[in-house]
Amino acid sequence: MKPSHFRKYWVRPILHDAGMWSPEAEKLLMMTAAMESNFDYVRQLGNGPARGFFQMEPATFEDLLQRLKNNPARLTRLEYQIDPLLDFEQCLERDITVMVLSCRYLYAEVPERLPAVSDDEGMWKYYKKHWNTHLGDTTREEFFAAWAAHGDS
Repeated sequence: MKPSHFRKYWVRPILHDAGMWSPEAEKLLMMTAAMESNFDYVRQLGNGPARGFFQMEPATFEDLLQRLKNNPARLTRLEYQIDPLLDFEQCLERDITVMVLSCRYLYAEVPERLPAVSDDEGMWKYYKKHWNTHLGDTTREEFFAAWAAHGDS
């Protein structure tokens, strides 16, 4: 998918509809998708468990649903999108609204403020700390290369 289409037709309107849009949130989600999937893969390469453009693992998705019990409005909005005939993995790889909301809600669970939209280094650090974590193997160089290649073409 073209990143500009993903931003214009999916990320921005979904975040607006959920009352979760900000330039910082939009950019962080775009940077996350650029790094995680190149806006191309909805299944982790090598048969890993991660799904969707943000490469969220089903265990993380299930954990997010549990945490959202403290925020019924967000939980209801996300659960409304979930097709009861699909399992979590299928929802994460087939439903872009579920992908976007899940990514945004997971980041929203972080008590730290999002970095300024102009702070790419801050975006990298936020992504690494709260998405890829110390267990992930993404490097700063890979992150910025993915953003340069797929940022908004």
